[in-house]
Amino acid sequence: MRDVLASAIDVDHVLPLALGGEDVDDNVQTLCRGCHKLKTREDFGAAGAPF
Repeated sequence: MRDVLASAIDVDHVLPLALGGEDVDDNVQTLCRGCHKLKTREDFGAAGAPF
């Protein structure tokens, strides 16, 4: 396993809470910032996240 700076990663909900996901271990993953932003855009469509 490689060392990674904590400031370079985000914790992501696989199924976003806003879309019915739960705040449980099986529904979270770590992603780099760029991948997290891309996934969030994909999760919420081209209009972006509802916040």
